[in-house]
Amino acid sequence: SAQVAFDKIATLNLAEPEPAFPLPPAPSAWQRIELEQVSFHYQGEGGFAVGPINLTIERGEQIFIIGGNGSGKSTLAMLLTGLYQPVSGRILLDGEPIADRNAYLALFSAIFTDYHLFQHLLGPEPKEALVAEWLERLQMGSKLAIEEGFIANIDLSQGQRKRVALLLALAEQREVMLFDEWAADQDPQFRRIFYQVLLPRLKEMGKTVIAISHDDLYFSLADRLLEMRQGQLTELTGERREQVDEVIRVLEGRVAAHDRAIAHLRGEAHDPMLEHPDEAPGLLGPRVTAAALAPDDASQTQPGRAGRDRSTTEPSPLPWRRSDLAAPAVYLLV
Repeated sequence: SAQVAFDKIATLNLAEPEPAFPLPPAPSAWQRIELEQVSFHYQGEGGFAVGPINLTIERGEQIFIIGGNGSGKSTLAMLLTGLYQPVSGRILLDGEPIADRNAYLALFSAIFTDYHLFQHLLGPEPKEALVAEWLERLQMGSKLAIEEGFIANIDLSQGQRKRVALLLALAEQREVMLFDEWAADQDPQFRRIFYQVLLPRLKEMGKTVIAISHDDLYFSLADRLLEMRQGQLTELTGERREQVDEVIRVLEGRVAAHDRAIAHLRGEAHDPMLEHPDEAPGLLGPRVTAAALAPDDASQTQPGRAGRDRSTTEPSPLPWRRSDLAAPAVYLLV
């Protein structure tokens, strides 16, 4: 049985193993990645399709990819990183077709939702200072024992494992960092740290950051917002981006009011405003609804959303509720 398996492997004519396993260096002077009429579809009748997509990413940008579940965000990420090959169209690096796929792959460190956590810190030397800085930033210094680049203990919570994955990705010291809903497993406090502290630090380091995100409260921190919807990509610019930013400002005010209310109830702070509920803006006062912020037809039922749409003024038992803004989908505190 084992010999049969070995014989089958031998028929594949694989290249001889190289102990050093050298990787091609990533292009160091690149400035632009372009997707030109890129399309992809999964096998099988009626398989989900993405594209055609036209997209240009400039070096050093911080880009958020947003959209509903099943809209094609992760598929786009796979295409961007070179893990999926387009069915049609092409990917260009500084205006030229990708000549060395392995060198292109070496541009990226990615953490997908179905990641595997390794225990070795790989990447060029020296990296001790980098690892020490990010152990502190990730609040994992007291959780991990690292000896000669080996992480001894990865029996951690899901959120902590994601932080270790980020540490491993940083140790590789690659140009582009891609995060597929990385913050989904973090508590609210560290989620805020991720968006407001860690991502800006990555940008300071010269990284190009591509983050798939549902965390609408932080959308305004992106240089660019790209929305996937039913396999099609659009960028939110101009009035549409301003609309998103306005909704986020409302959300931020409500979150701040919520924090003040909790502190007041716990006796941690005295807020005279909360002694008069009608005057508490954003929390106990008038609610902001999608109707006040969206186009006139925003409350119309969208295709494929039957059974999930509700009036924008209907009371909700949940602290977050999806509004029916035509573009993009955002959440309002109610």
